Amino acid sequence: MKYGILADDFTGAGDVGLQFRRSGFKVTIITKLDVSLAVKAVKGAGAIVLDTETRNASGGEAYKTVRRAVEIMKESRVELAYKKIDSTLRGNIGSELDAVLDATIKKLSLVAPALPEAQRATVGGYHLVRWTPIEQTEFAKDPLKPVKESNLVKLISLESKRVVAH
Repeated sequence: MKYGILADDFTGAGDVGLQFRRSGFKVTIITKLDVSLAVKAVKGAGAIVLDTETRNASGGEAYKTVRRAVEIMKESRVELAYKKIDSTLRGNIGSELDAVLDATIKKLSLVAPALPEAQRATVGGYHLVRWTPIEQTEFAKDPLKPVKESNLVKLISLESKRVVAH
């Protein structure tokens, strides 16, 4: 099976690529959305990671870029796709999830940002860092994409056109 992973920045692409590599997959990380590169890469790899560099983009730009990335994965014959999000909820989560769902004609997405080993937890629909609501942490002061909401439903609903539920 060929896996395709979408990450919104290079660090995230490397993190998720490393996890697939540790599981025995040959991994290729592509930092430029290029169909010919992706098609070549997927032939020799069990997993390709597309770095969309959309973390700090506008919601509309992130949507367009991620939708294109999904199309590249389809053209590359990826069988299973995974949209990696930042464990501190930075970026354009709602817009990017909409792009993935629109491009794949799917109706449902599961969002699970908890990363316990990095002290990120989701409890009752609220995302916490070191047991503090994320909107009260340093991530609320990010100069490019501050996280102003700990409630996942509210946060994703700010950008998504879909019904979001917990």
